Amino acid sequence: MPEPLPQPVPRPTPPTADLNPLELQLYQHLAQWRRGQARERGLAPFQILTNRTLADLARRRPGNPATLQWMFGIGPAKARDWGEAVLAVLREGAGAVELPLCCEPAELAEPIPGPQVRRRTDAESVAEAHRIAEVAFAAGLPVPLTAELCARAPTTVEIWLQEWAERHPEADLSPWLSPETRRQVRTQAEIAGSTRLKPLRDALGPDTVSYLEVRLALVGLPAATNLAELG
Repeated sequence: MPEPLPQPVPRPTPPTADLNPLELQLYQHLAQWRRGQARERGLAPFQILTNRTLADLARRRPGNPATLQWMFGIGPAKARDWGEAVLAVLREGAGAVELPLCCEPAELAEPIPGPQVRRRTDAESVAEAHRIAEVAFAAGLPVPLTAELCARAPTTVEIWLQEWAERHPEADLSPWLSPETRRQVRTQAEIAGSTRLKPLRDALGPDTVSYLEVRLALVGLPAATNLAELG
């Protein structure tokens, strides 16, 4: 009797799954600071603060040492070594997106959620990642950070971004595509009478424009057979 095939293990839910767009921006601010500190010290980012700790900081936003101790992953040693710096970065990032800080320990004295009893199915995991990506797109977050938040490959996130742009024709794509690059791609498409990605990218210079920029620039453009009518 053949042995049953191994079942795929669902990806864990990203710690940022329940963050709103402003909290995601604060998470990005904290992650950028963490990367800089890691480079300076020759450490891995998680050795400074884990992703779950960053998400907890962005979600609950402690405003002083008394509330910092309630954050996931911040014990006495971590608070001693990083407390002042973390609070300063939080004040800066929260102020930039106009999120309040919490200075009352009683407001944060809540149990840290334990592991989920029921594992998510693969379809649920993908749907959740897709939802996080759309929140990140609405906030204008870069693709690498969105991929990290979703626990998905950047190429997958790029496809989702193109689909999101097609569904939201009025969306501001400037975080990923400059107006000048958009104009250049569309002009070249009209000249060539084609929307084929590789020829357009080659004509504009592979070192100056990415496939993602070409795809986003072509969103909303008529099919190649109708390009001549644009002139």
